[in-house]
Amino acid sequence: MIVRRNLWQFLKGFEPLFFFYWEDADFCWRVRLMGYKIVFIPNSIVYHASKATISKYYFSSVSFYDSRNRIFTLVSNYELKNLCKYLPITLIWYLIENLIKTVIVRSIHPVLNEIKSMLWCFTNLKSIIKRRKSIQMYIRKKTDKKAFRSIIMPNFFLYDREQFCITHTRQHARTLKNCPSSDEDRN
Repeated sequence: MIVRRNLWQFLKGFEPLFFFYWEDADFCWRVRLMGYKIVFIPNSIVYHASKATISKYYFSSVSFYDSRNRIFTLVSNYELKNLCKYLPITLIWYLIENLIKTVIVRSIHPVLNEIKSMLWCFTNLKSIIKRRKSIQMYIRKKTDKKAFRSIIMPNFFLYDREQFCITHTRQHARTLKNCPSSDEDRN
């Protein structure tokens, strides 16, 4: 990601609470709310050390942070009407998804982590609302509709983030572990 220094400083960079998962999506959302464009260069090649940070953490911690940061980002950045529309759907969707994961992996941890992340957001609601007010008052220059006009899936949070990124960038990005090494293999 390449960002102008003045924009990075104005937006205060990545949310310090997010040391992995959603820091890039949250930052780019705020960039769009300010009216800036995010440009995708299809001919670029990206090398990504997949799961370099999260490999140091237990799986249950990873799913907690993924859920917590997703909810935190959603509540902070959406317009009120879209927040009211998408938050309940998103929470229900992820609970159902984690119930299915619980059955498949025969462990209660996915559902517990989803509930734990929701409880964290609820108990820290005051700080989330403070951040939301700041974003809505000082950063937002565009409506959600205008900010996401060029996005394929505007309600990105209803989809699996990693699968979305893999599906929509497969020909343009490769990870160090499991992407093809030659141009012919990528087609």
